[in-house]
Amino acid sequence: MAGFDQVGVVTANPAGWPCENDTAQNNFVEEPSDCVDKPVFAHFDEYFKADAKRLVALLVKLGAEVHDAADIAQEVLIDIFRRWDKIDSPRDWARHAALRRCYKISASRKHETLVDAVPDSPRSTLLSPEYYAETVESARSARALLALLSEQQRLVMAFLSDGYDHRETARLIGTTPATVAQAARRARRILKDHILADRQAKEDR
Repeated sequence: MAGFDQVGVVTANPAGWPCENDTAQNNFVEEPSDCVDKPVFAHFDEYFKADAKRLVALLVKLGAEVHDAADIAQEVLIDIFRRWDKIDSPRDWARHAALRRCYKISASRKHETLVDAVPDSPRSTLLSPEYYAETVESARSARALLALLSEQQRLVMAFLSDGYDHRETARLIGTTPATVAQAARRARRILKDHILADRQAKEDR
């Protein structure tokens, strides 16, 4: 089972294969559909256009810094391009590989010396900041909401908001659909209460 450090970054390898301000709030509070047709991609370019931004957004929701999320996504996308003919489900493969890389970064930084500032110089070229800027802003809003949840609820809600249903999410994170459903219900209750309280506070000003 994957876990998180204090800021929400994945800190363990997932056991299985692995949007925006108000819209993000609605995505989290509403029940996902279990009858959504999953995309089938004939070519890598088609997959890239459909999933690159979503992959960056998922990593940001889970606590990765923007430049790390873009670098991880780029590395994963290059691997998928090279292995395209051997990969049956590029979306699942991408999330499994991305979470593993996210874990490695988090684990390695536990032993690094902290500095006052980190230069903002992402290495990504396939995924330029301009390409994913709007998606990242939405993901940051979602991450602020996910920070209110427990580790398990955070991971479950991130995958549900990424378009996976309860059964698929359970397979990706190494648990049961019943556990995913229970975590999602509790998470939605927490988020709904927070959203209502926040709106009430704004109206009272």
